[in-house]
Amino acid sequence: MIATKFSKRILRTTRLARRTFVEPIRKFEKAPKEETSKPSGIDMIKLSQKLEDQRKRVLAFGDDIHAVKEYKQGFWEDQEAKHHQEKIPGFDYIDWKKNVWDNLNPPQDPFHDNRMKVHAYGVGQFMINKYHISGSVIITPSKFFKWNIDDPEEIKPHTLEVFSYIKPRPQYIVIGTGTSVYEFHPAFKAHFASMGIKVDVVDTFKAITTFNNCVDDEVNVACALVPTVI
Repeated sequence: MIATKFSKRILRTTRLARRTFVEPIRKFEKAPKEETSKPSGIDMIKLSQKLEDQRKRVLAFGDDIHAVKEYKQGFWEDQEAKHHQEKIPGFDYIDWKKNVWDNLNPPQDPFHDNRMKVHAYGVGQFMINKYHISGSVIITPSKFFKWNIDDPEEIKPHTLEVFSYIKPRPQYIVIGTGTSVYEFHPAFKAHFASMGIKVDVVDTFKAITTFNNCVDDEVNVACALVPTVI
């Protein structure tokens, strides 16, 4: 009796499993399968034509670049040939020196070259013989020195210490202080008087005139000049 009930239970379980799992699977396997769409193939003819068009464009672009390079090269070769064919007048230094430079500078002779004189001056500069000097300057009959002075107030005895080393030592110093005369402390002149040097302080124009006249008279003179400023 127990075996019969157990067998019936197994049979019901088997039928239930068949209806639940096996029959749906069989129905799915027997159902007609839908045909899947096949991917369209690549048109090799169109692709080849496209690649050929691209290659032609690349070649045409390269030809254009080559043509431009040839044009530029030919253009500059023509310009160079034209430049060599044309007679361009050169700079004649001898003619320029004879007609221009020598007329701007004082005549050169042994006496003049051995004697320093101020031939011209302007705002901030002097013309000593054939030399254009900017800024303050110290001059003797045989040489000149740049002077690191921008304003008469900067002039002190130690700024003129160079006169202690010049041989022969000048007996007379004329100082040009620009457009106007700067008044120094009495001790300034006393310092040079103790060295046996007379000092006069005047404006720059008068100092230049005095120095040039003393050089012509062969006086042992020196001058220290501050340029005029507008």
